[in-house]
Amino acid sequence: PQGCQILLMANFRDLHTRREVTEVQIENFLRSCEGNVNYIECCMMNGYGLKQLYNWLNIPFLLLKQDSLKHELERATQELKTAQHEAQLVQEQDYESYLKLVNMQMALANRPPIPA
Repeated sequence: PQGCQILLMANFRDLHTRREVTEVQIENFLRSCEGNVNYIECCMMNGYGLKQLYNWLNIPFLLLKQDSLKHELERATQELKTAQHEAQLVQEQDYESYLKLVNMQMALANRPPIPA
C-alpha cells in the first residue's frame, strides 16, 4: 500500500551457501517495489541483524513521538505567548479598573461586589 513501509527479512544468513533466492533476484524484486520495501538479512542462531530489525521497527514509533512533540511544542509556545501578553496587560492595569472588572463579573454571577 502507498505510504506503508514493508520489511522483507531473510533468515538463515549463516546458510548463505545453500541459498535458493539469489542476491540479484532480491535486488530486482526490491527495485520493482517502488521504494517502500526494505530488506535485511538475519540469523536467529547468533542474533545477526536483530539490532537492525529493532531499529527498523522502532522508526514508526519515533516518527509518531516526533510529531507529538512538535504539536506539544506548538501548544506550549502559544501558551507562553498568551501568558506573556496577559502578564503585560495585568501589569499595565490599575487597581480601580481591576476592581471594576471583577465587580462586573460578580454581578453577572449574582454575587455581591468586592468592597473598594
